[in-house]
Amino acid sequence: MGDARDSGLPPKIVKKKKKPEGRPAHDDDEREQRPRKKPDDHGRAMSYVFGVFMLLLGGGMIAGYQFLERGPSKLFNLLMAGGVAAVLAGIGLFVCPLDEERLDAFQNEPNPIAVFRVMPLFWKFWLLLILAGMIGGFVYVSQTTVRIGR
Repeated sequence: MGDARDSGLPPKIVKKKKKPEGRPAHDDDEREQRPRKKPDDHGRAMSYVFGVFMLLLGGGMIAGYQFLERGPSKLFNLLMAGGVAAVLAGIGLFVCPLDEERLDAFQNEPNPIAVFRVMPLFWKFWLLLILAGMIGGFVYVSQTTVRIGR
């Protein structure tokens, strides 16, 4: 029995798996040598600026809900749920600022699963808290809003 050249078959092609861009390698030696990545000054500053924007946006949305006497029920639900999410995201950016790469994913990535993958552990829990807050705001509005028939 010879090798592949003797049998007339082409050589076997070995494909390497591509590593996802957002996930680090799971090598124990690399994990011990790699220091924890902290946000640089520019990333921290941008995180604070975006946090202030999110707090103001969320506060405005919640205030808009409080001052509207009547409106479409979807508007009330979106104002409260979106306002709670924006306020919690703003608070999270002050508690644990993000580096530029993660902040860019947080702002521009349309896929929430991709954002969840690149976030540090604190932010994974915080994103789940934001989701719970949005659901809580939605339930609060649906329980307290008086429906006016047309």
